[in-house]
Amino acid sequence: MCPLDDCSGRSLVADCNFILATRDTGYRDIASAVSEVVDNAVEAAATTIHILVREERADGKRAISIAVTDDGHGMAAEELSTALQFGGSTRFNSRRGIGRFGMGLPNSSVSQSRRLDVYSRTEGGPRLHTYLDVDEVAKGVLCYVPEPVPAEIPHWIANVCRGHGTAVIWTRCDRLDFRKAITIRKKIASSISRRYRHLLIDGIAIYIDGIRVHPLDPLFLDAPLQARATPFGDPIPFAVRLPDSDSTVHIEARFSELPLARLAILSNHEKRELGVVGGAGVSFVRAGREVDYAWTLLGAKRKENYDDWWRCEVRFDPDADELFGITHSKQGVNPSQYLRDALEGELESVARQLNNRVRAAFQGLRLARPSRAEAAASRADVLLPVALGSPPVPERRDGILYRISYELLDTTAIFDASLVDGSLVVVLNKAHPFYTSLYWPLRMTAPKLADRLEALLAAAARAAVTAKGYPGQPVNQFLESWADAFAAFASEL
Repeated sequence: MCPLDDCSGRSLVADCNFILATRDTGYRDIASAVSEVVDNAVEAAATTIHILVREERADGKRAISIAVTDDGHGMAAEELSTALQFGGSTRFNSRRGIGRFGMGLPNSSVSQSRRLDVYSRTEGGPRLHTYLDVDEVAKGVLCYVPEPVPAEIPHWIANVCRGHGTAVIWTRCDRLDFRKAITIRKKIASSISRRYRHLLIDGIAIYIDGIRVHPLDPLFLDAPLQARATPFGDPIPFAVRLPDSDSTVHIEARFSELPLARLAILSNHEKRELGVVGGAGVSFVRAGREVDYAWTLLGAKRKENYDDWWRCEVRFDPDADELFGITHSKQGVNPSQYLRDALEGELESVARQLNNRVRAAFQGLRLARPSRAEAAASRADVLLPVALGSPPVPERRDGILYRISYELLDTTAIFDASLVDGSLVVVLNKAHPFYTSLYWPLRMTAPKLADRLEALLAAAARAAVTAKGYPGQPVNQFLESWADAFAAFASEL
């Protein structure tokens, strides 16, 4: 045990053992740990946050370092020293923002790495540095937070630390979920995009190695048009009186219905990639930040596959923390029985209504849709290819329909085109990068641009089948026919 010079008694905390033990108090994953640092940046009024993942080779092994920088108000020496203490915080037990307990920075840091360095600069002040080193503490070399001193920022984060703000750097990372930087970036991005969606929508910018994170709404209310859900009823307000108190906390729940008719025709893989399959649950949002996504507060309602097609969000402020069972790591909810009694009845009732609506909608689709293939090729545009053997007539608009579907083709081609029963059928090859890297992401994120891309594909298909009727130079004829056809299709967009 490291002695305390100003105390004749025994310390409440065995410093050298505590820091080793607290490494196991645990965060679910790297994204949860990084989120604690992002929380601090948000509390510091940051508008831009950068997360950097650096991969190097050390002694023949892969070494990962992670940095989180922000343009917040920064910390002076005393505040910086306090921030690295376990339980140290200028906002301890505050109910006004995301943070509260003063455990997030040191606890999340040592849960992933053996070395934490913090650089911070206030408006007009010097950039100060201090650190926490697990090995030094374990050896008894480091018993206190080192006095912050002026220091230069490391070169690999210098381009995102130009003014006031704070930079948190983790090195000697020995407890990461993944070993490769590219995987770590993906895991952090997928979590950050949903966890901070409301703050991202409100204008806070978060970048991961220079790529901006876009909000991901599990309720699909902020989704692209192709996948956008509709609100189910108005938000439901709850005013819950705190036990043994005259104070009342305000909680709000809202529900959404996913566009079943538009998305049901997708394959299970596509629906899973989009976040439909396995997405049933309630998003719990505390102070604008998601703290959990779980099947809870829905009473006796069992989770079924039908429940993937509707969503619920429950929003509350930190003054309701005890009711929701929020701990210092903000990684989940454990609602009290008191809260369950106040909310579950109404939430369960809405959940059952939505489940019944989804059941009925699926039944209607089964009766109305002849086959999945026909549904996937349901576009009935009258921007039509000319009949085989006829010269291209770009202005023609009637006679043959075109349809687009998606299949795994046993070919390296982007698409296959054929005339079937008077319709031009374009089958995109789901095994080709064109589909996986361009068409499908565009269809989900920018439907209008995807429509233009489909026009280009339809024109190519028209040209391909038309060129078969021309002797001589099929390639030149194909290219000319494609250009003419695209002009006709594009004129209608």
